[in-house]
Formats: sequence, structure tokens, C-alpha cells
Amino acid sequence: MQRDSNVTVAQVEDLNVIERNARMLQKTCQRPARYRQDGSRQDEPSLIRKPILASLVRLMAANFEAAAADRRQQLTVETPTSLPAVIDTEKIERVIMNLLSNALKFTPDGGAIRCQLKAAVRRPRLPSKIAVPACRRHA
Repeated sequence: MQRDSNVTVAQVEDLNVIERNARMLQKTCQRPARYRQDGSRQDEPSLIRKPILASLVRLMAANFEAAAADRRQQLTVETPTSLPAVIDTEKIERVIMNLLSNALKFTPDGGAIRCQLKAAVRRPRLPSKIAVPACRRHA
């Protein structure tokens, strides 16, 4: 967005947030709903594997900075520099927007909101129960 000499830096930031939100809403509206033959809705995930999850969380949180400041809420965002993940970006955007919106709504004025993203280490697990077919069991 180009800067007019009569527009403050804060106003430019607010307009950038409005523009990002408008683009996201436009994508949502333009995405055709998919339906199964029985008439129920079917969303086909558009999974991607790129190291964008951390930057996506930071970008989505930036949309709420002005609203948090208006209510004197402290919004803290903690993410790794990069976090590769296989995600459906549109669904993750909706989840993050919903979580942050609820956090702002239910946090009292002057309160603190912490948005933290970190990698979970998954250890391989052995099944706790192994089924052996009857024909293979030794008595």
C-alpha cells in the first residue's frame, strides 16, 4: 500500500491489516463448496509442506495487534523462526483467527494474551496390544 503524506504509520498498518483480512475473506468466498452425492458437504484439504506455519501464525496475530492495543491488552507471539509442517493453510488460518478472536474477546481490558507455537517431538510408539490371528497362535 502506498503512503500518502497525510496518513500516519499507524493508519497504514491498520489499512494493511484490513487489506489482508479482505483477501482472506475473498479467498473463502471464491472457494466453491464441494458436496458429496448424498448432499453432505465435502472439503478437500489443500495440504502443503512448507516451512510457513510460524510465519503464518505471526502474520495472523499481527491482524489483532491494533484491537489488542485498543483494549490495552498485551499480545505476545512466540514462534520458532521456521517450522515445517504439512497443513491445510486455509483451515489453519481459520483456526488461528478463531482462537485469537476468542482470546481478545474473553480477555479483560488490560489483560495479557500469549500466542505460542512450538514443535512437538513425537516419539515412535509400539502398539500396546498386538492382535495375533487364531490360526497363528501356538497353544
